[in-house]
Amino acid sequence: MHTTPKFPFAPTLTLICSFVLWISLLLTLSGCLSEPTPPTTQLWRVEPEQVAPLGEARVVGRGLELLSAPLLASVGGQPVRVTERTSSTLTLSLPERLPNGAQLLAVSANGTLVAELPVYVEGGSASVSPPPPPPLPDIDPPPESLDMGPLDMSPPVDQAPPLEWRAVYTPEREGAEVGLEPVLMRGEGERLELWVRITLSEALAPQLWGVATHLSFPEERLRLIGTREEQTYELKASTSPELPGRVLLYRANMRGEVMILGFEVLDPPETFEAKPPFTLSFVSRFSGLRDNQRQPKAASWSGGEVRYVSNP
Repeated sequence: MHTTPKFPFAPTLTLICSFVLWISLLLTLSGCLSEPTPPTTQLWRVEPEQVAPLGEARVVGRGLELLSAPLLASVGGQPVRVTERTSSTLTLSLPERLPNGAQLLAVSANGTLVAELPVYVEGGSASVSPPPPPPLPDIDPPPESLDMGPLDMSPPVDQAPPLEWRAVYTPEREGAEVGLEPVLMRGEGERLELWVRITLSEALAPQLWGVATHLSFPEERLRLIGTREEQTYELKASTSPELPGRVLLYRANMRGEVMILGFEVLDPPETFEAKPPFTLSFVSRFSGLRDNQRQPKAASWSGGEVRYVSNP
């Protein structure tokens, strides 16, 4: 009589297979639930700050390996060749003809503008006519429900205790089209903060698409906190260890003011009377505007002097 052979280890094998299947399923689910945050691309600055025709420059940032081809660059509208790319730098070979003075270096990937960074061209030609800018994707403005209007820079009425000091600002140039408005406010606890609004004249604001500049400040007396708005690829304000005492900022697709920057005041209030005034100023060679056709726009800029005085 034929009998079916028995396998005493069959139940054990079944349990092992089930266990392996459960472990695989759990690993798959955990991988889905803990999806890593995708890396982002950021462009910070141009090195060196001052460039010349037929020279070389580098764009410094992070995540540059993520930029899609074709990768294009231009200075003042003049095409620039990208010769090398790493995860943190783009090496650029500058052409023979470049517009002179403060310019914007634009980087685009696969037809999309990534960033515009300020750069200063020394020895360029004032007669260079930039070609028409490449077409840029239309970016819809935020819905009207997000338009909060001008931000209130005045201290809260229920603030306790009241501030014993205020910031008095004297501009370098009256009637400048791009200027500053600093206000001393109380932060968390007893910390004092200086919030600085970068303003545009009413006539200039509707004509502008973008602003890029370096704002100089005394790093021994102020520390950058940030902005009143979330930073995106259209709005950026940061400091760099290589450029102490500078805020590198740009803003595109504006609808009024540029931005509001916050600084922590490092001077103790008991030293205010003995402290001299300090200056907030735009670095002219790294300050530029673009009109609604993405072309350079001339305007008058003015920083100024800040001092702290006691409230009456």
